[in-house]
Amino acid sequence: MSVVGVLIKRDLKSFFLSPQFYLIAFICTLLWSPIYIYSFGLFLTQLVSVMGGDGEYMTYQSRVLSEFVALINFMLLILVNSVTMRLLSEEKRNHTYPLLMTSPISSWQIVIAKYLTGLIVVSTLIGIAFLYPLTTAFLGRVEWPPVFCSFVGLIFFAAVYVSVGLMVSSITKSVLMSFILALIFNLTLWFLGSGSEIVESPFWQSFFNAINLDPIFKDFTQGVFRVQGFVFLCSLVLFFLAATERFMESSRWK
Repeated sequence: MSVVGVLIKRDLKSFFLSPQFYLIAFICTLLWSPIYIYSFGLFLTQLVSVMGGDGEYMTYQSRVLSEFVALINFMLLILVNSVTMRLLSEEKRNHTYPLLMTSPISSWQIVIAKYLTGLIVVSTLIGIAFLYPLTTAFLGRVEWPPVFCSFVGLIFFAAVYVSVGLMVSSITKSVLMSFILALIFNLTLWFLGSGSEIVESPFWQSFFNAINLDPIFKDFTQGVFRVQGFVFLCSLVLFFLAATERFMESSRWK
């Protein structure tokens, strides 16, 4: 097994054997379940009304899926930070970080291992969320391409959140500070796009529109996959991973 694989296996074992992961999963299901059931119940009620010739028809995608995926994304925006704060900050707090940095392992190998660990853990939570549309599919016809596209979009956005959290975790040894700063950074990414409503310059308006995450997310929830959005999200991930590697490499020589 490669060095990266060994590090991932070690960290995943630490995550999945800790009460923290199951607490996060419990919080997710505690909030997701009633909201999904409520939205799905309204959808069925509306469907019955339409069959009776009364009311306007709304699809499962527009009435249930879009709102549910938006809720998952909002919770990931917060809860992902409780995962990433452990990736490097906890190593520093437990005084195992110097051992990690003095071992014959490159900074990039550590970054990749830590990043993939965080992404696997978060993807597990997204997998739990996917069970909701899966368990209600027998009640009616579900258009699966938009469902899959929505959850793939969630994974891409989670990949960005994890990369941001990992970068923040590399610059502080306080897990609480890591959580707070990662949350601030991730929220800032979302609010940057609203800058187009403040500035008057056409150049800056086009710039803020180009980095706006909201239309990219809405495309995914509507079952639309755009290459521009995919490239932008991957660019964000690579940028924050490169920044993490630079921070770690600089700390190696201190």
